[in-house]
Amino acid sequence: MNWALMGSSFHWADSELAVKEFYRILVPGGFFTAIWNPRNIESSELHRRIEEVVYAEVPTMKRVSSGKSISTEEMKTKLLTGGYFKDILFVEAPHVEIMNKERYMNTWKSVNDIQVQAGEEGFRRILEKIGTIISEFDEIEVPYCSRSWTVQSCKMK
Repeated sequence: MNWALMGSSFHWADSELAVKEFYRILVPGGFFTAIWNPRNIESSELHRRIEEVVYAEVPTMKRVSSGKSISTEEMKTKLLTGGYFKDILFVEAPHVEIMNKERYMNTWKSVNDIQVQAGEEGFRRILEKIGTIISEFDEIEVPYCSRSWTVQSCKMK
């Protein structure tokens, strides 16, 4: 395999084991990328308002995805320790997705850390409130800031 990618999931893996496995499956000089696509909440009044709904329901909410919060220094430690990979490259790019209401609500329905912490009833209330907030829109502009870290295998031919 020339390139392996984990999308919005590297934070769930044991990084030491994952790095060894990617090294094993990649061809010499192959690449591994860890990428996240977190919403850029701060850039949107609508999304700040929705985030307030989440935290009003679960004041002690602790978000799990590290796509927004992990630093390049942390990723260097996770990806370069052990000598399997080299040359870390960090890329960050803002972009906007235009979604209809159904797609937008489906993205919320897939957010596991909120579901677990809010519980079934709490999560249902959050989704209902989000549905009410977006009811006035035909389309929702969702700001993101994609972040990725890519490394190259040190495996020799």
